[in-house]
Amino acid sequence: MSAVSNVLVAGLQYRQAADDRRATADERRETQAHEAELERLRKENLHEEAQLNQRLARDEAARQEAARRSRVQEEIDREHYPFHGLPGSFRADLELEYRDLSQKPVLALLMPDTRQEGTPWHGLRARVMGDLGSYERLNLLRVRLTDRHFAWPHARLYANDLRDLPVLVVETSHDLYRLHVRIGGCHLNGDRGGSRIQASQQVYVLRFPTRSAWTPERMEVLNRTASARLAFPLPTPTDDQQLMEVNRELASRIVALCVVAAMDGFHLLQQQLYDEQFDRAAEATGLCDDDWPVDLGVPPDITADPAYHLLHIAERHLGRGASRTALDTVTEVIESARSAPLTDRHRDKARELLGRLPASPDTQGLLTRLDAPPRPRRAAPQLPADTPRALRPTRPAPGTYSRDLHDEHGYDPSGDPLGTGGGTSS
Repeated sequence: MSAVSNVLVAGLQYRQAADDRRATADERRETQAHEAELERLRKENLHEEAQLNQRLARDEAARQEAARRSRVQEEIDREHYPFHGLPGSFRADLELEYRDLSQKPVLALLMPDTRQEGTPWHGLRARVMGDLGSYERLNLLRVRLTDRHFAWPHARLYANDLRDLPVLVVETSHDLYRLHVRIGGCHLNGDRGGSRIQASQQVYVLRFPTRSAWTPERMEVLNRTASARLAFPLPTPTDDQQLMEVNRELASRIVALCVVAAMDGFHLLQQQLYDEQFDRAAEATGLCDDDWPVDLGVPPDITADPAYHLLHIAERHLGRGASRTALDTVTEVIESARSAPLTDRHRDKARELLGRLPASPDTQGLLTRLDAPPRPRRAAPQLPADTPRALRPTRPAPGTYSRDLHDEHGYDPSGDPLGTGGGTSS
């Protein structure tokens, strides 16, 4: 019995030892698996930490690079930005004058000519600014002088100071014999076609008259239209110094005339019953000729008030001796009253033009129609709600193409800074 007991005990001990070995092996495997998982997690954490450190290092390097570039750009701006102040300071100055910049009139920036310093042309911008003062008093324009010459378009100037503002950028250059005027800007044409920026382009070239061209008669015209004609009359030039003075006066008026033409174009697109200023500025040059398009490069059908613009066009035709074309243009305006009634100012302007035309049955008939009370408009018939609408052709609006109106005077414009597509006819 003792032998059997010993065998049984030995068997139990062996089984217990085997179970212990298996348990130990399982614990070892679990420990190794746990340690392997911990190692994997440690490596992942180290990898993530390394990546985080790399990102932080890249971000810090980018921050330092941005700060370096900002310092460099600030130094560049201090030396080359169009205004002496840093970007945004010019706009802040405007906001002091206009709390709501959307109410600000069109802004004209006059660049300095880098080649004027130390020449007889130095100070031309100040003269131009003085010639434009009357339009500032009418709140049609604001003139500012830039401190430096720059190329337009100018991305930083637009983004920091001119964004959403109607602006004319005026650049002049000259040599011994010619004056070149370039105009560009932004937000001048109501952003038609998505165009916010109007690139700078040449709009006028003046060849300076010689001494013999300045006759006493032309000098009398120049002095008669000068703002300071009583205090500072210009003599007929007899030497080069006097010729330079007279040509400086002419140059300043020509630049002002180009600005006024662009200013008129802007207001024609935005404002009804706008009294165009171009003709007064053209008279002030003392060289009134027919080289300008009668519509100022702005077709009537895109303006805010086509009828009133057409009346100004008729006035220019009349001034050029094209009485028949002027009469046809006034007739077109009065005919348009059937679809768009004229205001008292329209009628007064039309009467004034008809009074300057040669008397004829046509002018008398138009005057009678102007003086007649407006016809009462018939009330539209009330149709059932389910009645389909009839499609009828509409009457042509004022400013539609007319050969007599548009082809009387040929003109090939040298520029269209407003981007209106006009100016191809006169």
